[in-house]
Amino acid sequence: REIAQRMKTHELGLLARREAQTRRSSAITQAVIVGGSMLALIVLGLALFAIRRDFAGRERAEGELNRFFDLSLDVFVIASGEDGRFKRASAAVTDVLGYTVEEFLAIGYMELMHEDDRPRALQAVERQMRHGERVTNFEARFRHKNGGWRVLSWRSQPLGTFMYATARDVTDAAA
Repeated sequence: REIAQRMKTHELGLLARREAQTRRSSAITQAVIVGGSMLALIVLGLALFAIRRDFAGRERAEGELNRFFDLSLDVFVIASGEDGRFKRASAAVTDVLGYTVEEFLAIGYMELMHEDDRPRALQAVERQMRHGERVTNFEARFRHKNGGWRVLSWRSQPLGTFMYATARDVTDAAA
């Protein structure tokens, strides 16, 4: 009996130590989970703050770009070399050619151009799209919404499948 009692006492002592170890291990695990969760929330908050700043900066930059497009006196366009259409245009097209921006974007650029100027324009577009050449002074007649013709002097830079260009009305100087 004495041996059994000592064994029982010894086993109860081992059980108590293991239980204490388990409690410590459980407390450490809970602390790690809580600390990790807090750290994850802090990182998430910082990421959201950074994203918000990035969006605010992007909105500011887009606003400036839109103002640049809207306030320019010359026509600014982004045109596709693949489908022959303007993709974006500045509000100056209304002053220069009489079309709203939406009307202007709906018409292919070759359709607006005088038919005698189209072969030279096609060559200029091909040089840009195939060889990456810049156009520094290309003059062509474009149809005004009222049916008349305006001479526009174009400068253009290709990038990928797009041409980024400016046009100035030089009708009075060309006459």
